[in-house]
Amino acid sequence: MISGYLMPDSYGELPPRLMVPVRDFVEWDLALANEVDIVDLPWIKGTGETAVPWEDWTAGLSSLCPPGLGISIDCGELTEISGMTGDPQIPQFVRWARLGFAGLGCDVAWKETWCAIRSRLDADRTRPISWWAVAYADHNIALSPHPQEILQAAVETRASGFMLDTFVSSGPNLVDWMSPQELTDLLRQARELQMPVILGGETTSEDLEWLCDLEPDVIAVRNCVCRYGDATEPLSPTRLEWYRQTLDASVEFDRAGWKASRALQFASSNS
Repeated sequence: MISGYLMPDSYGELPPRLMVPVRDFVEWDLALANEVDIVDLPWIKGTGETAVPWEDWTAGLSSLCPPGLGISIDCGELTEISGMTGDPQIPQFVRWARLGFAGLGCDVAWKETWCAIRSRLDADRTRPISWWAVAYADHNIALSPHPQEILQAAVETRASGFMLDTFVSSGPNLVDWMSPQELTDLLRQARELQMPVILGGETTSEDLEWLCDLEPDVIAVRNCVCRYGDATEPLSPTRLEWYRQTLDASVEFDRAGWKASRALQFASSNS
């Protein structure tokens, strides 16, 4: 466990925050060592042959979470979770959860179904989950609602964030599916609606400049911080460290100074 792991009180305090999915305890430790702001966990259905059983995640990570660490979970698609028998338990230490809406582009009741699932999964928790609505830039392939429709639904249902991703997990990224102007307009609309934005979508290290220009609240990456730039490979310590440092430099963020300031605030509040 890394002591003194300090997180911001709000999305806007770090410009932007870095989110990285992890597949096992080794990658968990690597993410913390490189001060990843949000560690993203796999869903119950697992991550392949090498996946750690879900029970091991929940039992092991609950005792390893540094105070204030942001933890999110990928819940897959609404159609998958709504068809499960019984309601899966999302660990109490998970702060954010997200659902996509693939296959629901023609379903007029998808928002009501989403709200019902959120209520069911929140029922036995001491603190409600903060939900992100996932929109796909390649929504025509995903057969999901248009990103603008999902953004409006996120606002109307008081979701905690709007994530723009790609449904196709390998290949084209956000700018291959949406023009720079479409992305700019969509994120400007989200800011006007005071909806935090998480950007994913198979972006690479070369995309950092234009990603930061869009001013998202969170940048989610996996492929470009993995060995060989392949999301199915393990996280690369060198690539992850470089991305973390380059992201901070791109927005002229003094992480060391911010941590020192937060430590002083923490000490003062506990004195």
